[in-house]
Amino acid sequence: MKSNLYFSILLICFLNFKVAAQSDITISGTVKEQVSQTPIVYANVILKTKSDDTFIAGTATNEDGLFTITNVASGNYYLEISSIGYVTYKEPVFIGTLSKFLNLNTIFITEDTNTLDEVIVTTKKKEISDNMDKKTYSLNDNINQSGGSVLQAMQNLPSVSVQDGKVKLRGNDKIIVLIDG
Repeated sequence: MKSNLYFSILLICFLNFKVAAQSDITISGTVKEQVSQTPIVYANVILKTKSDDTFIAGTATNEDGLFTITNVASGNYYLEISSIGYVTYKEPVFIGTLSKFLNLNTIFITEDTNTLDEVIVTTKKKEISDNMDKKTYSLNDNINQSGGSVLQAMQNLPSVSVQDGKVKLRGNDKIIVLIDG
């Protein structure tokens, strides 16, 4: 009678250890692109609860598209895989207690083909160009200078003055003025 009692207690303890040991299950798999079947590098792999979408665990795929999520308890979950340029993949996953490892094999995700409208880039030449050896001013878009002379245009430039028909830069008349080059 005592031996049956000890055996029953030992059996209950053994079953509790077996169930506790099965709560740390490892999930693994590979993520590849569906058409070219190339591995998707650094894709986000997230495990969420099926009931309320609560985050349980997450990781990213490595250079070979492989992922591993460890220490997952048994239950019903959603596996969500996302990467920039690809449609988010969502799949229900049941994790049982029969094995400590669950291999989901290869998961194929499809490319998200959104087409963008054309982009037109326009630029305007700078009115003032500053180089080491010279400073260039463009008067093409300057409304104040339309119909005026070169000397009148130069009077409106910063640090330039015109006195008695001489052009001076910061008070110094030893400058060279080039027109169109």
